[in-house]
Amino acid sequence: MEYDVEGTPNLVTPSLLTEALSGHASIFALIGGQGINEIYFDELQTLFNAYRPFVEPFLASIINEVLQPLASASQGTSFYEHGLNVISWLSGAVPLPPS
Repeated sequence: MEYDVEGTPNLVTPSLLTEALSGHASIFALIGGQGINEIYFDELQTLFNAYRPFVEPFLASIINEVLQPLASASQGTSFYEHGLNVISWLSGAVPLPPS
């Protein structure tokens, strides 16, 4: 298998993606809601471990563009007392905060 400079595998574009790009299909992502389920991070960890080359750039983009600014803007609340360094938690570089 060949890889690009970022280490992502070069693969054939699936028909679904081709159809979505042409406007003939729509794609939605669904990850179980967190609600009262305190193990929702485990679901993300499983996806990250299985599909890391594909999901890490997307997650990094979302985290940098959406979650980090949200956490920074909410410094006076207790919602983000452990920050939102999700990629570090997923990669194991930083221990996962308690539930």
